[in-house]
Amino acid sequence: MASHNFEQHAAALVDWWRLAGVETSVLEEPADWFATRPKPVAPAQDQANLIAMPARTKSAFPETLSAFHLWLEQSLEIAEANWVGPRILPAGPQAPRLMVVLDMPDADDRTAQPGYLSGDAGRLLEGMLRAIGHRSDDVYLCALAVKRPPGGILPPESRTALAARMRHHIGLVAPQSLLLLGDGTSRALLPTDTPSPSGFLHIINHTGGKLPGVATFHPRLMLNQPSAKAECWRALQQLTGVWG
Repeated sequence: MASHNFEQHAAALVDWWRLAGVETSVLEEPADWFATRPKPVAPAQDQANLIAMPARTKSAFPETLSAFHLWLEQSLEIAEANWVGPRILPAGPQAPRLMVVLDMPDADDRTAQPGYLSGDAGRLLEGMLRAIGHRSDDVYLCALAVKRPPGGILPPESRTALAARMRHHIGLVAPQSLLLLGDGTSRALLPTDTPSPSGFLHIINHTGGKLPGVATFHPRLMLNQPSAKAECWRALQQLTGVWG
């Protein structure tokens, strides 16, 4: 009777292991299933390759101004690549006395010259530049975004990328000073925690160092609010003081 019970218990135990998926012996020696397993070690040749291979670094932007212009014109990786509309490219000489930065193209801007600000806003900008002794063709003119975003508002998720690209852009152009036009431009490029000591004149960081610059209203706004022109003129006067 006892032998019969033992056989029943043994058969039940074998059936239990069979249901668990263990039907054959896999090791002749007992194994400690709770022991910590050592981490696998790569073959010696693979380890040598890992040590010999330096970390790959890829520059985010082209390193010459001409290559940067071509990249802005053709790249599918820029922040605004999927926005509708033409790409309006920067124009002007390298190493100018003044670089003017806008936020985006106007709705009626076209790829042909004069490119940015081709309407009344452009004529107002020309007048501003003449007032401080410049012609439009000796100023480098560009914008944070080479396309106009939907609704004419820069998406918050794109601003950081556009600001980083512009800081690189400024380093390639190497101007003596900057004129930032529009609230979106100012918020992207000016330090928010350091007030301007003079009210208008700022020190602006870029990839090549720092530059003096002023921020003022966009010509679009001044066309609709003529009273803003007086404050703009005060800002431009501080900019002329940078040149001596």
